Amino acid sequence: MTEIGRIVKLKDSNAVVRFYRRGKCDGCGICSVIKDGAYVELELENSLELSVDDYVKVEIYNKRVFRTSMLIYLLPLFLTAIGAGVGSLASVGAGILIALAGLVVGFAFAIPIDVFVLRKKNGYKPRMLGACREVDYLNAKPEKNHN
Repeated sequence: MTEIGRIVKLKDSNAVVRFYRRGKCDGCGICSVIKDGAYVELELENSLELSVDDYVKVEIYNKRVFRTSMLIYLLPLFLTAIGAGVGSLASVGAGILIALAGLVVGFAFAIPIDVFVLRKKNGYKPRMLGACREVDYLNAKPEKNHN
């Protein structure tokens, strides 16, 4: 996914980039939500050596890493379903307990794999793709829903 943002602060060799917050931002957690929730910010390497108030196109993640992450997070769901099925052969209570155990075991594997393996891969780290114009940033503003 690519987004267009504005650099709001420089920190050493990194830049803090502000984006308009979109619906697809929910649950991602890679950015920090700021102000009234209309914006998100992300600190990333300033590989293009841009300045404050410059506009930049940023790749948040690539498809390969997204697919791998989805598989890792489907592991708890899969183990929960297996636990429920196996446990229900004994009794309803056993099915619930074994399903919960499957969920816990699934997250016990998924979270460390995500934090210590996937996030270390090059494709997971957000990166600057190129400088943009202010009009590109303004055009990236999400439309308000007037229902």
